[in-house]
Amino acid sequence: MAITPSCTLRPSKDWTHVPLVAREPRPEDAALVPLIRALRLAWERGDMPDAWLPFPQTHANIGYGPEARPLPIGALRLMWAARYPFVQACPACEHSAWMVSAGGHPTMGGLDLVCLACTTRWHQPIGGLYRVVEAINLRALDGSAFEAVGPQPLGSDGLALRKSLGLPHASG
Repeated sequence: MAITPSCTLRPSKDWTHVPLVAREPRPEDAALVPLIRALRLAWERGDMPDAWLPFPQTHANIGYGPEARPLPIGALRLMWAARYPFVQACPACEHSAWMVSAGGHPTMGGLDLVCLACTTRWHQPIGGLYRVVEAINLRALDGSAFEAVGPQPLGSDGLALRKSLGLPHASG
């Protein structure tokens, strides 16, 4: 179920010039840092966990691939490799903030990133849900099995991913 441009309003200005916006911290943000580090380390070592394992998220609403699955780590790998806007300098401490979720509503949405050093959550405004899907695909996922396809209501607790990486369940 792909969404079309007629589903939403397009923003009047180029989102690539909009700075990151600080978000309210979530208890799970700090728990994402060791998971991101472990995932990147596994890939660097050549370990390839199942690319369709979902990354933990409860507040995103974009589906990936033909089945509109919650954010798979294979999609994250491609987005992180593309760097901007999926990896950006943290405005608070200048270390790297990494995308952990994406979503939106018909007229507003964007990417959420978490800094690996200070664990601050940041939001990159992009526009409506269609614009977020479009940006993800154009910058990283076009032609891959993981293309963003539009809305989906499911999240993930990330337990299967943590288990595959040998990490304990993160609380709260």
